[in-house]
Amino acid sequence: MLEIQKININNEDFLRFAKKSPADVANEDIKNYLFYLADEKDSSASTLNKAINALKFYYGGILKKNFAYEIKRPKKDKKLPVVMSREEVFRILSSVANVKHKAILMLTYSAGLRVSEVALEFLKEYSDEYKPDKWLFSGAEDGRHISTRTVQAIFEQAKKKASIRKDVTVHSLRHSFATHLLESGTDLRYIQELLGNKNSKTTEIYTHVSNKALGKIISPLDTMDFKEMKE
Repeated sequence: MLEIQKININNEDFLRFAKKSPADVANEDIKNYLFYLADEKDSSASTLNKAINALKFYYGGILKKNFAYEIKRPKKDKKLPVVMSREEVFRILSSVANVKHKAILMLTYSAGLRVSEVALEFLKEYSDEYKPDKWLFSGAEDGRHISTRTVQAIFEQAKKKASIRKDVTVHSLRHSFATHLLESGTDLRYIQELLGNKNSKTTEIYTHVSNKALGKIISPLDTMDFKEMKE
């Protein structure tokens, strides 16, 4: 009974994400949801596998749809995030001519946002001149917010135009935001608060990514003047 409840919770979370009824769910919705869990929420392999099992049970076992079976199961947790240098971020932002697209990427980097957060309703509160009906960044269709897929496509185009060859996604702007703050001397606890990470271990990963500060550490031995000792 407890296992069924967990499956229901996972599927309810998916439907909230997809904003569709079970009958209207498509294979693309499943993929986008798992991408959201893995790349935006930094979910563990265990959490992803539970989500996959829940989707497979309901859509494969009950509704007899086979798209859930096409999802590749994660075998291990993700590696350290790939981070861009400040110069690379600058090149990406500078390569975008469209004002709206540039604003989206600049906001994502400047606030360390997840790609899904760019479309949140509360962002409209920060718009002074442009007063959207519901979202700060509206989509191509009237009454719809910009999709995460569109934001990802905007980043990919900018990345290509800026000749960035690293294996980075729009979510890498969030990783770069955190790493650059750490390199500038910002306390890890403040970075955790800015990112909205509940678990400090999620934020501590950036200490492994950033090595700029380590290179500036001076050994106590290097401060000793052995010439004076001889005298």
